[in-house]
Formats: sequence, C-alpha cells, structure tokens
Amino acid sequence: MDSISRSKLLTRTRALGLENPARHYFDCAEDPRDFTKRTLSALERLDVNIIAINRNPQFSGPMPPDLYGALEARFPDPDEIGKFEVRKE
Repeated sequence: MDSISRSKLLTRTRALGLENPARHYFDCAEDPRDFTKRTLSALERLDVNIIAINRNPQFSGPMPPDLYGALEARFPDPDEIGKFEVRKE
C-alpha cells in the first residue's frame, strides 16, 4: 500500500474512532479449524460495524469463500481504499 492510501485509511479510521478489537492483525497466525465460525462469532460478540479486508495480503492465503460471503451479507456497504476493501453495515 502506498503511503497516501495508508494515510487515507488511517485518517478515516481514526476520524471514526475505530480500532482493531482482534488479538492480532495477521490471520495466518490463526488456527484454521473453524476459522469462519470463530471470526463471525467474534464480530458479533464485539459488535463490529466496519471491517477492512486486505485484497493483496503478503502472508495470508485467500479468504475462505464462506467467510467472504458471510461478510458481504453482514457488511453490505463496500468502499475501496488502496488494497483494502472496507465494508460497513
């Protein structure tokens, strides 16, 4: 991500008062068993209303299709910021 796109993402995120409620930023460190179920449960439990999906991750593989479909349904309002797909409720 270039510095301008990163700056726009950080500025918008900070302006909205948002922060990452997850333990870490890299899903490649997650146990793959029940990943979709655990991710969706965490989003519900933490009352998350906006997400950022890295469309070109360096370390992670592709997002499981069932997770992406569930995220599209739950967060139907998309926006593109650099390599990120930002989705809102």
